[in-house]
Amino acid sequence: MNNATHTDSARTAGAQHSSGSSIVLSLLSTAMISLTVTVVALFAYHRATHRPIIAVDVDRIMQDRAQYMRSRIESGIDKPSMLRDSKEWAARLSREIDAVAKRNSNAVVLTRPAVLVGAYDMTDVVLERLDSSNPPKKR
Repeated sequence: MNNATHTDSARTAGAQHSSGSSIVLSLLSTAMISLTVTVVALFAYHRATHRPIIAVDVDRIMQDRAQYMRSRIESGIDKPSMLRDSKEWAARLSREIDAVAKRNSNAVVLTRPAVLVGAYDMTDVVLERLDSSNPPKKR
């Protein structure tokens, strides 16, 4: 009877060990699934909220505009026309910068001096868009 009791205790201990192993495996599986779901959720959140940073060199754009305005002054443009053209151009500049930002995943736009490295410089794109949307002026 002593031998039978010992065998029964060994079976019970083996069954407890087996159920303990399955609990550990179950906990590990749950932890791995939770970790995977968390990583996927964080990646999706980052992709959804990430906004790239682009830079526009406003000084360069203003220098180009100043050169254009000097040529207009030399051609005899009157002050009211010059003011009207300047207001229209400023509104167009704002629209073009907004359009470039929207085409680049609603990017954050900073002026070039504020960004030393790490941002895409979109100044040439803005200048091209301004030139293409600038109707020829009568002289």
